[in-house]
Amino acid sequence: MRMSIGQALGIKTAGDRLRAAERAAVRRGRKRGVEQGVEQERKKNEAASLARDAKMAEYLRSIGVSDENVATMLAIK
Repeated sequence: MRMSIGQALGIKTAGDRLRAAERAAVRRGRKRGVEQGVEQERKKNEAASLARDAKMAEYLRSIGVSDENVATMLAIK
Protein backbone atom coordinates (compact mmCIF):
# COMPACT_ATOMS: atom_id res chain seq x y z
CA MET A 1 0.00 0.00 0.00
CA ARG A 2 1.33 3.40 -0.90
CA MET A 3 1.74 6.05 1.73
CA SER A 4 1.41 9.75 1.07
CA ILE A 5 3.98 12.26 2.29
CA GLY A 6 1.46 13.63 4.79
CA GLN A 7 0.87 10.18 6.22
CA ALA A 8 4.60 9.53 6.42
CA LEU A 9 5.07 12.79 8.35
CA GLY A 10 2.10 12.07 10.61
CA ILE A 11 -0.09 14.85 9.27
CA LYS A 12 -3.77 14.06 9.59
CA THR A 13 -5.77 14.33 6.43
CA ALA A 14 -9.39 15.40 6.12
CA GLY A 15 -10.33 11.73 5.72
CA ASP A 16 -8.48 10.81 8.91
CA ARG A 17 -10.31 13.53 10.82
CA LEU A 18 -13.63 12.42 9.34
CA ARG A 19 -13.09 8.78 10.31
CA ALA A 20 -12.00 9.81 13.83
CA ALA A 21 -15.13 11.94 14.20
CA GLU A 22 -17.31 9.05 13.02
CA ARG A 23 -15.71 6.67 15.52
CA ALA A 24 -16.19 9.20 18.33
CA ALA A 25 -19.84 9.70 17.35
CA VAL A 26 -20.42 5.95 17.41
CA ARG A 27 -18.83 5.68 20.87
CA ARG A 28 -20.97 8.55 22.20
CA GLY A 29 -24.08 7.00 20.67
CA ARG A 30 -23.40 3.64 22.26
CA LYS A 31 -22.75 5.25 25.63
CA ARG A 32 -26.00 7.23 25.45
CA GLY A 33 -27.88 4.15 24.30
CA VAL A 34 -26.57 2.12 27.23
CA GLU A 35 -27.46 4.89 29.68
CA GLN A 36 -30.97 5.15 28.25
CA GLY A 37 -31.39 1.38 28.35
CA VAL A 38 -30.32 1.25 31.99
CA GLU A 39 -32.78 4.01 32.89
CA GLN A 40 -35.62 2.24 31.03
CA GLU A 41 -34.89 -1.04 32.81
CA ARG A 42 -34.75 0.73 36.17
CA LYS A 43 -38.17 2.30 35.57
CA LYS A 44 -39.61 -1.00 34.39
CA ASN A 45 -38.25 -2.86 37.42
CA GLU A 46 -39.53 -0.17 39.77
CA ALA A 47 -43.03 -0.43 38.30
CA ALA A 48 -42.94 -4.22 38.57
CA SER A 49 -41.77 -3.98 42.17
CA LEU A 50 -44.61 -1.62 43.10
CA ALA A 51 -47.15 -3.92 41.44
CA ARG A 52 -45.72 -6.95 43.26
CA ASP A 53 -45.85 -5.11 46.59
CA ALA A 54 -49.49 -4.16 46.00
CA LYS A 55 -50.40 -7.76 45.21
CA MET A 56 -48.61 -9.06 48.31
CA ALA A 57 -50.31 -6.45 50.52
CA GLU A 58 -53.70 -7.31 49.03
CA TYR A 59 -53.14 -11.02 49.64
CA LEU A 60 -51.96 -10.49 53.22
CA ARG A 61 -54.98 -8.32 54.00
CA SER A 62 -57.28 -10.98 52.48
CA ILE A 63 -55.96 -13.61 54.91
CA GLY A 64 -56.42 -11.30 57.89
CA VAL A 65 -52.98 -9.80 58.45
CA SER A 66 -53.22 -6.40 60.12
CA ASP A 67 -52.35 -3.22 58.25
CA GLU A 68 -49.53 -2.59 60.73
CA ASN A 69 -47.94 -5.95 59.92
CA VAL A 70 -48.40 -5.39 56.18
CA ALA A 71 -46.68 -2.01 56.48
CA THR A 72 -43.84 -3.65 58.43
CA MET A 73 -43.45 -6.33 55.76
CA LEU A 74 -43.23 -3.73 53.02
CA ALA A 75 -40.68 -1.70 54.99
CA ILE A 76 -38.48 -4.74 55.67
CA LYS A 77 -38.42 -6.20 52.19
